[in-house]
Amino acid sequence: GQSALHKFGVYDDFVKASVAVEGRYDWQPGQTKKEEGRITLSNKDVTSRVLARDKLVGALYYHILEHYTNSNIDFLFGYELQPLSFGDENVSEDDGLVSVQFSKCVDSKEKSQYVTSQ
Repeated sequence: GQSALHKFGVYDDFVKASVAVEGRYDWQPGQTKKEEGRITLSNKDVTSRVLARDKLVGALYYHILEHYTNSNIDFLFGYELQPLSFGDENVSEDDGLVSVQFSKCVDSKEKSQYVTSQ
């Protein structure tokens, strides 16, 4: 979450694109009017933030373009990433390898199956 965004230096871009959520609105069953709702403020150390997935992808994309111009990073649009393992738990964080699988997304009008790639 937000700790990873801090670690990779993306947090400020994330904050610019997101909205802070200080609590939630609750209604009792049968109540429908806004004034009948009750605001419950969150009591957490970290403020929750929300944004559309496309905005997060955009913020990450531009951050990489601006800060990692000399790196060998490929962008695959229209693919889904599925984590297979998060490395060996007995290995230090820097030495653990993460295994992932990339699958090409298909339009729902096309065949509803994934084409696996590397």
